[in-house]
Amino acid sequence: MTNYVTCYFSPNKGAAKAIIGFINRCEHSLDIAVYAITHDEISQAIIDAHKKGVKVRVITDNLQASNVYSDDELLQEAGIPILKTRKAGSMHHKFVIGDNNAIGTGSFNWTLNADRRNNENFVIIRLKYVIKSYQKQFDLLWCDYSK
Repeated sequence: MTNYVTCYFSPNKGAAKAIIGFINRCEHSLDIAVYAITHDEISQAIIDAHKKGVKVRVITDNLQASNVYSDDELLQEAGIPILKTRKAGSMHHKFVIGDNNAIGTGSFNWTLNADRRNNENFVIIRLKYVIKSYQKQFDLLWCDYSK
């Protein structure tokens, strides 16, 4: 039986590992809309995916990207296209769409604090109508922030 939804929780119960595994399994595309990226292992997984030919696009919050611990510059240096909100604090999404086959979402910020200290959740959903809805939202944001 196919699992259409899988749940992970933090602290220390596998949410970060689930995100890394999700990214590692992608072969074609990763669309990421995330408030903050400071978890170096997650950032490295994104870079590795890009290096193996996965088309990666990232949207992140401008205020969070200016944080000294943010990995947005590391991703940009690797050649990954990143768009930042023009209005600080306005982008609070936390989702990733992989290969148009699944989405991962939840409260989990892509940070070490979320992984080790906070009560957070990350849910992988494999339902086409949900994936389509998230893709539509991502594409609207990408278009809006590309202007």
